[in-house]
Amino acid sequence: MYWLLYGLGIKGINFLHENGTVTLPSLKDLREVKIDYLQLVQTRFMSIGHLVGPFPAIATLQYGFNSPEIPKVTSYDTGLKYNALTSTLALLYRLDDLSGEVDFICPTLLFARLLSKIKGSRVQFYSFVHRTIGNTFPEWTGLMHGYEIEYVFGMPFSQTFTSEYYNFTEQEAELSRRVMRYWANFARIG
Repeated sequence: MYWLLYGLGIKGINFLHENGTVTLPSLKDLREVKIDYLQLVQTRFMSIGHLVGPFPAIATLQYGFNSPEIPKVTSYDTGLKYNALTSTLALLYRLDDLSGEVDFICPTLLFARLLSKIKGSRVQFYSFVHRTIGNTFPEWTGLMHGYEIEYVFGMPFSQTFTSEYYNFTEQEAELSRRVMRYWANFARIG
């Protein structure tokens, strides 16, 4: 979620500060900026290929957002109240889900499906969902893209890495063993 906050750029809202701290905006601040969620989804999460017909409006609604522009695009009144935020975290989790699915999950599934149509192909993929216990970012930032790399390259077994960054647990060392085995087996036999 950290990179989502970095790239989101909602005018008048600051998540990241020059001293490196990450803070949540208040619910009051989020309500006051009157976010147009359709515009946010179109400009921050969709590629040009997605901007066909009502797709951005559907995606906006799917994640529980609304916009005054949606009835104009879909000719449908959703009944959802505009800007009815219940909490800052609820907003961030929805945007994180949207970002992750648009940027990572959907393209990965599409690529796997297309690859599987090639005669003789074998397709494997996984989703790494473990958040390192010693991660110093606030828990609400979730698991970020690329965080499995420490496990792929055995960082729980490096004294230097462990002393400077995370004190990995024994369970995390075991997870690293399994992930390294998956990657080694994939390299050996595909």
